[in-house]
Amino acid sequence: MIRAAASTQPLCGYIVDLKNSMRRNRISLLYTLAIICIALSAAKAQTCDPNTISISEYARMTDPIETVVLIVPTKLSRDCLLALGKSLHEQKPTGRYEFFDARDVNLGLYIRCNSKEIDSKLACDRYSLKWVEKHTVGFLNVDTDVLGDRCPHWALFDKKHHCIMEYERVSWCPYKN
Repeated sequence: MIRAAASTQPLCGYIVDLKNSMRRNRISLLYTLAIICIALSAAKAQTCDPNTISISEYARMTDPIETVVLIVPTKLSRDCLLALGKSLHEQKPTGRYEFFDARDVNLGLYIRCNSKEIDSKLACDRYSLKWVEKHTVGFLNVDTDVLGDRCPHWALFDKKHHCIMEYERVSWCPYKN
């Protein structure tokens, strides 16, 4: 009973229930903070600069065509993957890349399996496909399944092998469409 009486105060000629007023203000403040956080994360996602993404070259596979294996941050966003793919494709339009978020003996075996080394068959039997699927972030390669075009296009794929960005046709295609 004393608490309820203490929570009401006269203010400018009105009786104000401070307890309910503070609760409403807290809820209003939480909503405001949530909106600010959402706006900041949306702005961050839209402004992914590929030059700020920490990447390192792990290896190159050369069978049958050179593919560069890159290590990228663990939780690389879709927007950053798109920005990175665009940047790499602009720098080297015929470059093929695979993106992984971890280094492991399985990655080394996967690379040896896809190389021209003598023991590559042995490596193919030893690496964990589960590990490769878990740590694949995406890849930039040729997409041969282009709707309405007999020529392949350069494309960026996500970890589930869905095309998320399509670039121009390959230069070596003989068809004009």
